[in-house]
Amino acid sequence: MFHLSSNFRLQRAVDWNSYLNIFIPQVVTVALRCPSGSIPRRRFFKSYSSQVLFDWMTKIGYHTSLYSLFTSFPRRPLEVEGGWSLQDIGITVDTVLNVEEKDPSN
Repeated sequence: MFHLSSNFRLQRAVDWNSYLNIFIPQVVTVALRCPSGSIPRRRFFKSYSSQVLFDWMTKIGYHTSLYSLFTSFPRRPLEVEGGWSLQDIGITVDTVLNVEEKDPSN
């Protein structure tokens, strides 16, 4: 009976991870927790502009003049920086963002 050594299995796992990083695009799933209670999900390349999140929010009915995006924890407003990617603003893993109504006094 033939047994694979643990080093061989580890090397195969490392090779597979390298393959995935090279040949499969780096994507994240983003979910928006909306005031209506719905939670739409969508996948984006990490290299996409952070503006796509606000475009998506507007497309599903939450205009940026009335609503903002916030991270879940720690709770902070998500701001679009000119030309920054999702990865640049810290969205590197699957994420849930909260769609919240803007304070009318601002």
